[in-house]
Amino acid sequence: MSASESLPSSYKDSHEDITGISIAFVLCQDFEFQCFSGFVNVLDQLKTEYSDTDLKEISWSVVGERNKPIRSSCNIDVLPRSGFNQPERYDYVVIIGGLTPSSKVVGSDATNFIYMAHKHNVPLVGIASGRHVLASQSLLDGRKCAVDALCELKFRSIYPKIETVSYQPFIVDNQLITCPGAGSVMKLASTLMSQYFGRYFSRGQCGREIVDDGQYRSVSASKRDDASISQAIEYMESNLNIPMPIKTLADQLGMTASQLDGVFSAKMGMTPSSMWRKLRLDRAYWLLTNTQRKITDIALECGYYDSAHFNKAFKSSFFAPPKEVRREKYLLSKFNQQHHSAHRLCSD
Repeated sequence: MSASESLPSSYKDSHEDITGISIAFVLCQDFEFQCFSGFVNVLDQLKTEYSDTDLKEISWSVVGERNKPIRSSCNIDVLPRSGFNQPERYDYVVIIGGLTPSSKVVGSDATNFIYMAHKHNVPLVGIASGRHVLASQSLLDGRKCAVDALCELKFRSIYPKIETVSYQPFIVDNQLITCPGAGSVMKLASTLMSQYFGRYFSRGQCGREIVDDGQYRSVSASKRDDASISQAIEYMESNLNIPMPIKTLADQLGMTASQLDGVFSAKMGMTPSSMWRKLRLDRAYWLLTNTQRKITDIALECGYYDSAHFNKAFKSSFFAPPKEVRREKYLLSKFNQQHHSAHRLCSD
């Protein structure tokens, strides 16, 4: 089941009148902090925007060994609030891993917690190497799993009984949901919440269109009316880190490259290549100004494997090189902090 399809009707129907949700997060050592914060950001947004409705309880908890912090990929520690007990009381169990070997395994207590949640038909969500945690328990055998195209062959060689699917932000296969990583987490979380609560999302997806890491969409909904454009942009946003020819995108949509080019030129005023480049650079700008990640890592995540090429493209779009943009954002932040402190002293 692909990202564009809904949750199983039996599961969805059983939650039609639910006004609350409880989510357990199982975090592996060195888990991707962006994946965790992105998912939680959607929950917090939902809770804030629908506070005037009878949507009563949106709760989440990190489960683990009490008083034993879990290290994230950016060396921020997260302390579990709940132990590995009663998995059936949760509506989702989300397993978040990372990129290192240690992030692909969990302890026996966590393994048992995940297994018992599955036995109680609690939907399991595997994100990043959290998919390996599910796969290592044979829970994904005979099912579809979302993978990054660059890692598909390796994943398939390790888990030959799993049907891998690339170029999808996430996959829902019965009660098992998989997502490659940070690039698709907020879309996954928003989709799950919109289908879980149904009517609360009648006025929009959390009231606004969001993409990875809390960015707002570069392309407004009004310009996505054309189905082919909407599908193309969704595909682009799910594959910002993988440079590929427009023909590959056109093939995915059942069009020729010239047909796709004509649709984009008529509706968007730019070619598909220009749109893809704009989305990649917009993401790079957001990561530069909102995270402390290395510029080389940001370039790679946005599909630039050559620093000189990335710097040139970035400067062409934003009229300044990446380092200068980050420095200006830092100086502005420091100025605002000092200004705020001075204002408080004067008020006192």
